[in-house]
Amino acid sequence: MCSLAPVILFAWSSSAQNSTEVDGKTFTRYQSKYFRPHRGVFYTLFVSPVVTLDPLDITGKSSTYGISLGSRFRIWESYTANNKLGGLKLKGFYTAIGHEYYPQQYSKTYFSVWARIQNFLPIAFKGDVIYAHGYGLRGWSGRWGIGIELKNFTVFLCGETYTRYSPEMGYHPNLKSPYTNAGEFLMIIPIYSRKEK
Repeated sequence: MCSLAPVILFAWSSSAQNSTEVDGKTFTRYQSKYFRPHRGVFYTLFVSPVVTLDPLDITGKSSTYGISLGSRFRIWESYTANNKLGGLKLKGFYTAIGHEYYPQQYSKTYFSVWARIQNFLPIAFKGDVIYAHGYGLRGWSGRWGIGIELKNFTVFLCGETYTRYSPEMGYHPNLKSPYTNAGEFLMIIPIYSRKEK
């Protein structure tokens, strides 16, 4: 028991030395570990309501709706202070995966690459590779979008292109859909984030 007393006394004194009191306020001393980079996978889980649209009325089909669940993963992000008058400034690169469920037509599973840019208004860009499946058909689509950030939400306007027929997968399910998929209007709503502390 006596041999543990010096260890306990040393642990107590070292923890007491990590903080100091000045004018009645307690301050914690900096340690080297505070400056080490944090490691791990940092991600955001999100839900997204989706409405398909055809602003130029090219297809002559009506709109439909869906819901998406996905996750965005950080590749790189800048934590420097924002300056609204500082011009365009890259804020981060991300990748994402998700699934869009449409009750009235085929569903879509996608992989995305995102970029965020700080301007007088925060904007975001994303490009998706979409695997579409339904009506016994499957195919690939491409989707590009631009959005604006409103606090924690991001609102995107996207345009979608697809190949009607590919030798590997056959006809695209969009050919059998009674609804347009030329474009989408969607909102990204974060529900959980794992970030650096």
